[in-house]
Order: sequence, then structure tokens, then C-alpha cells
Amino acid sequence: MKPPAVPAPVWVQTVLRAGRRCECTGECGVRHDAADEPPAGEDLAGRCPAGPHGPVVRLVAAPRPSTYSLADVWRLPADELAAWCQPCLAGAFAAADRRVDDAGTTR
Repeated sequence: MKPPAVPAPVWVQTVLRAGRRCECTGECGVRHDAADEPPAGEDLAGRCPAGPHGPVVRLVAAPRPSTYSLADVWRLPADELAAWCQPCLAGAFAAADRRVDDAGTTR
């Protein structure tokens, strides 16, 4: 999956707001549990461990799949985007596509 293109300032604002950590809370189909939790003092319970205290990854700024398609990314403000590691983003959009297919609707 090719990461969505957003303007650099929007990417920076999104990733910094997320604490430089993937914001997936299971939309990707993987349960991010207590074993994935960051060091004490960080309130990021249930989020993917990818980021500064977990696996080092390249984060992308993208919408939550249930809200927008990747085609919309370039025009969205940072507050409508989330920081994602690429595995979680791919999983979340695949899960959203499966839900759309199951419902017989288009996204």
C-alpha cells in the first residue's frame, strides 16, 4: 500500500499530536493489549505500540477508514487525520473494505 500524500505541515501536526505513535486502537484487526503498553506515565492504553517506545516505524497521516477514503487525504485538515503505522493502516482499510463488501454498499 502506498502511503497517502499530505502536506508536510499537516503530517507534522498529526504525528506530533499523536505523540509520534500509531493511533490504531484495533481498527486494523489486531488487538493492541496491555503487553503493547508504553512506559508508565503515558496515557496511550489500547494503542498500537509502533512509535518512540516500541518498534521504530514510518508513520503516515491518514483518515480513519470508516470516515473517509484515501483519495480524500490531500484536502483534510490535521484534526481529521490520525497517525498510522503502515501495517495498521493497510489492515484498517482492508477491514473497512470487507465491511462495505459484506453490507453490499460502496465506500
